[in-house]
Amino acid sequence: MDRGCRTERVAGGERAAAATARADRAAAYFRGYTQSQIAEATGIPLGTVKTRTIAALRSLRISLSHLNDREMR
Repeated sequence: MDRGCRTERVAGGERAAAATARADRAAAYFRGYTQSQIAEATGIPLGTVKTRTIAALRSLRISLSHLNDREMR
């Protein structure tokens, strides 16, 4: 396997792992776990969980506001 293929495989694996981790945190959040519980379960510092939660909710709000604008027309 050449270096380019290896690099792409590693990058793909990292993206998949990151997506899985994000999905796990989102599932925990929507199941009603506290940010402290998510931090403890994932081993991520509490401040990082809080920052990522805020960023995800902002992104979701932007996405949903776009949908709401379409529905009102």
